[in-house]
Amino acid sequence: MVRLYFHLVSEHEAILDPVGLEVADVDEAYSEARTMIEEFKRESPLPEAERYGWRLEAGTHTGAVVFSIPFDHVHH
Repeated sequence: MVRLYFHLVSEHEAILDPVGLEVADVDEAYSEARTMIEEFKRESPLPEAERYGWRLEAGTHTGAVVFSIPFDHVHH
């Protein structure tokens, strides 16, 4: 198990995940990240145009980015 942190990042802003999530491997983390994006897109009061350029970055406690998924690559 590894703890990864799922940060919301744009060119000008970052919303950091201070808690993280324990996952078995990168495949599980990627699946969780896609689900998080789908839920955010479904529940967010932000218009879709304002979400352009945002991505979810999964990283380690040292700040190393394991992977990044642009919001516009996930469709619900």
